[in-house]
Amino acid sequence: MLQTIPTYIIDGMLESGKTTFIKDTISSDDFFKQGTTLIIACEEGIVEYEDDFLEQYHCVVKYFDNQNDFTALNLQKIVNETRPKRIVLELNGMWDLNLIEFPTSFKIYQFIDFIDFQTFPIYFLNMRQKYLDIVKQSDVVVFINVLNDDEKAKLETYSSSFKLTNSKAQYMVMNKQMQLFNAFKNELPYDIKSDVIKLKDEEFGIWYIDTFENRNDYYNKIIDLNVMAFISSELPKPYFVAGRLVMTCCSNDVQLYGYICSNTLNMKIKDRSWWHIKAKMIFDKDNPNKEIVLEPILMEKAKPAKEEILDLTK
Repeated sequence: MLQTIPTYIIDGMLESGKTTFIKDTISSDDFFKQGTTLIIACEEGIVEYEDDFLEQYHCVVKYFDNQNDFTALNLQKIVNETRPKRIVLELNGMWDLNLIEFPTSFKIYQFIDFIDFQTFPIYFLNMRQKYLDIVKQSDVVVFINVLNDDEKAKLETYSSSFKLTNSKAQYMVMNKQMQLFNAFKNELPYDIKSDVIKLKDEEFGIWYIDTFENRNDYYNKIIDLNVMAFISSELPKPYFVAGRLVMTCCSNDVQLYGYICSNTLNMKIKDRSWWHIKAKMIFDKDNPNKEIVLEPILMEKAKPAKEEILDLTK
């Protein structure tokens, strides 16, 4: 039986605090008493892994300068040589994650993405897809160097873009004392306790995200909103998708977000037509994998939203 090794991936752009976090984590636990930690570093920044640190905490560090050498075969050779009990992988944020293959001995326990907020806005403007590709893989996204309340408010404007990219990740801010706090507020622009939740067109993304994060808050709730109807041959009649086209990255990355809706009112629905609907959200409270379905109470033709594609890149 193949023995697997707990592997932790730390990713992010150069100088985003990856090495500092790794060193602090290793020096704060007692894992070194159990065996060797293999650190695989794919870039060298200002902070280094000093020889005395490696010796004190039973670590071995191996470096990769380019992605072509970062193969499953070469990684397994290092594992065979060092026989670690734990692997910490410091990835290069510019590498293409889609081209990376790990040996079967690597058991990924956690993927953490570090983002320096001081360089983030300009990088995100010019390399948005690169950032979001990493976010898609992450279990935790950590923002560092968020220095004041104005920057916290600015960070909040990226909330929908990140959460639609990966709604399951935790988004945290880390201060200089390495303490973690929630990066994004959970305040909603609509009244979730009202008998009918009325959404403005621009609030669709916030609502959609919150239905994943706080699913049971919407049990049997009535939602009132404008949607685009999408007809799919993969859905049985009389179902269609009620949703919006959303751009989280660029014009080449427009995706459909929405829920299956039942046309029990027997409306004549054309593909990509706009509708104002009032519908009950139906799902099994005890089964988080059960799809939410909208059951219409009212359906009326509507004018397209001012932004037919909900643009979260602004």
